[in-house]
Amino acid sequence: WQRQPHEHRLADLQKWAATLLPTQEAVGILLAILRGNTAAVDCVAQKGSYQSSSLAQSIHMLTIEVGMQYQALPEISANKYVTHIRFLEASQEHARGRPVTGDVPFKLMMCSFDPI
Repeated sequence: WQRQPHEHRLADLQKWAATLLPTQEAVGILLAILRGNTAAVDCVAQKGSYQSSSLAQSIHMLTIEVGMQYQALPEISANKYVTHIRFLEASQEHARGRPVTGDVPFKLMMCSFDPI
């Protein structure tokens, strides 16, 4: 297939991608519904770590906003009992990043299909 003319390969790729468009549209609609029903809370991850057992059971998606000056990436672990957020230093030297040791203020947005 890779030895076919460019036009033939491009037509094949467009045909294959077209089969995914309904899924892309459905996901876009679901994300718009989720993002439309959001509750935001200002939080602080002390020493780069935040844990909560009081988040609502009906949360379907979490969104985290953190200031660029902190150069921190959130790592989220959650189950029906507890949500744990750990911030890692954004680094190209270390694939996983090192844990942030200072406090990190962030905004936690809880999104749900159900009214919050």
